[in-house]
Formats: sequence, structure tokens, C-alpha cells
Amino acid sequence: METSLAVDLRWILLGIGVLLIAGVYLHGRWRGGQWRRSANRRAEPETDLSPKESGSMHGQADPQDAETEVSDRRKEQVGKPSGQDKAPGEEEKIVVLHVRPRDDKAFDGSAVLRLAESENLARGGDDTKGYFESRSEDNGEQVSWFFVANMFHPGTFNWATLDTDRVKGLSFIARFTATSPVIPKFKKLHTCARRFANALGGDLLDEKHCKITLQMQRHIEDELGEFQLRCGQKAKEGT
Repeated sequence: METSLAVDLRWILLGIGVLLIAGVYLHGRWRGGQWRRSANRRAEPETDLSPKESGSMHGQADPQDAETEVSDRRKEQVGKPSGQDKAPGEEEKIVVLHVRPRDDKAFDGSAVLRLAESENLARGGDDTKGYFESRSEDNGEQVSWFFVANMFHPGTFNWATLDTDRVKGLSFIARFTATSPVIPKFKKLHTCARRFANALGGDLLDEKHCKITLQMQRHIEDELGEFQLRCGQKAKEGT
């Protein structure tokens, strides 16, 4: 009887030992997997990008950011095609108006093209892509009044496909210097942008995308008048 109990006890102890060994082995495997995952995470480069820097969840840039980027590039280039680079140290002011479709729709490219032709806007850029420009001739020299650019990336129009393209917005850009006829130039810019907005069924907006009212129009004209007065005062002080 004692021999039988001893044998049973040994089997029980042996079973417990096997279970303990298996438990230790499995626990070690689990801890090893946790450590490897942790090490892999530490090895990955950290990225601390804001939504604007990394784009949307689908990897696309925010249209508003693209629009701002295009407007900034157009500001840098405005006036250059017609040879009116500002003199070194000369102060300048850029005015931008936008024409955007209502209800997040898009303008018909053919309508934009017809309007540009009816406004006698010249094509700037190159043979494949570019922008529209309001020009006139003064004493044999080309004078640039303002530009009409694509509001969204890449900021230019594709001449080969514009007739069938959908245009999501237009930017009207004028560059003012101390010698610019500021009020006539702004009125020319504003009048053309207003005609585009009315003909296309869009909204006329300022640089901050607020609707242009009569009060806002006068405010811009006042700012331009102050700009020209300030430039005149600086010129007198420099003589």
C-alpha cells in the first residue's frame, strides 16, 4: 500500500514539475516577445509633425494650405514678366483678391478662357502653362497692371487643357510701388475681379477670404493711399 502511494506521489510531483517548467518556458517566451517589440519601437525614427506638415489622413495636402502656398509664390513673381522688378530698397505692397465658386463647386475652364479674352488679358508664362496678365503700353514699354493666376496648386493654367478643365478658384494679384498710380490700378484690379465673379457666379473675396464689401474696398484704397504717402515721405527724407 505504501509502495503504491509512493509511486502515485512521485507521479503527482513529476506532473507538477513539468507544469512549472512549461510555465517558466512560456513566460520567458512572452517576455522575450515584449522586449523585441519595445526595441523595435525605440529603433523607429520619431516623427513629430503637425497636421499641416504631414498632410491629411489620406496623404493629401490641405487645399487651403496649397492655396496659400500658390498665392505666396505668385506674390514673389508678380510684376517680373513685364520687366518691372522693383529697385533695390524700394518699398512695395501686394494686393490679392480671390474669386471662388459657391458651394465648393468649380468654374468651367472654357468660361474662364472666354472671360480672359473678353478682358484683353495676355497670356504669361510659357507655351504650355502660365497665367493671365493685364498689360498696357506706355512710351513703348510694357506696363503690368495685375495678374490672374490659378488659386490652387500649381498656380498656373494648362493652356492645352484649360478649355475642358475645372477651375476651383482664381487669384487676382497686383503689385504696388511708390510710383504706381495706386487708386486707378486697384480699381482696375477690383473691377476685373468683380466682372469675373459676376459672370462665373462666384464670390469676390479679399486676401483673408472675406467677402469684399464697399466698406472693405474703401479700406483697401485707404491703405494704398497711406502706403503711397509713406513712400513719398521716405523719399523726401532721403533727399
